[in-house]
Amino acid sequence: MIAILLKRAAEQTRTCALQRMEEDLRWMTGSPAHAALIEPFKSLIEAVKTNQTGAFARFFDQPLFKALLVPLGGAGGAQLIESFLMAR
Repeated sequence: MIAILLKRAAEQTRTCALQRMEEDLRWMTGSPAHAALIEPFKSLIEAVKTNQTGAFARFFDQPLFKALLVPLGGAGGAQLIESFLMAR
């Protein structure tokens, strides 16, 4: 349960950060003095969008989940847990 809350909070934080970064990018685009920063900033935004590590990792890539697979029998247990998660 806590892992789900952490993931949700991380995604909300990422969304908020991306909105602010997009606003900053629009501001930089209108300022000739910051023209050299536009492309690196676009790359940074893309990196934040595509980050799939840590709290942003898929549920099945989390170490705790992998540890739970051992007593649940591997892939069968993964399918069982996935079906419970998708039912919500």
